[in-house]
Amino acid sequence: MLSIISGTPWWVWIIFAEIIYIGFAATKPRVVWLPRLFIIPVILMAFKAEVIFAADIRVLTAYALCSLFGLVIGYMHAMHQNFEILKKQMSVRLNGSWLTLTLLLSFFSIKYVFGFMSYEMPQLAEEYKALELGICGLFAWYFLGRAISYSVAYLKNR
Repeated sequence: MLSIISGTPWWVWIIFAEIIYIGFAATKPRVVWLPRLFIIPVILMAFKAEVIFAADIRVLTAYALCSLFGLVIGYMHAMHQNFEILKKQMSVRLNGSWLTLTLLLSFFSIKYVFGFMSYEMPQLAEEYKALELGICGLFAWYFLGRAISYSVAYLKNR
């Protein structure tokens, strides 16, 4: 286990630190500029962009179904949260929650495991590509659903 961690590229630890920072910031009430809410989903989607374009129908189907599910769940979850639209700042005041930290750490862990698998056991990683891509789609589109939900609320209150 120690050799796996010590063999991890340095830039992975920078991403991990940023995830911890973003996640802990989300545990406290904060004001977020609406366009900024789209950064996390875009970054999470970018992690697998090359696979999406080169994937077979099974992998693409898993990604599409999980992404749609994540989008709907993220949208609905955000609509049932207490938040305040700040029209003049084009922002939203969000309550603190541990959910963002939990989801980002889960995403990181899954990506870490699949990254290790693709390096050490490429054939096994290929067998589970649909699962990996589906889970990535679920997380990325969940955050996109939340961002869209807050944006719709902003547009309705303009």
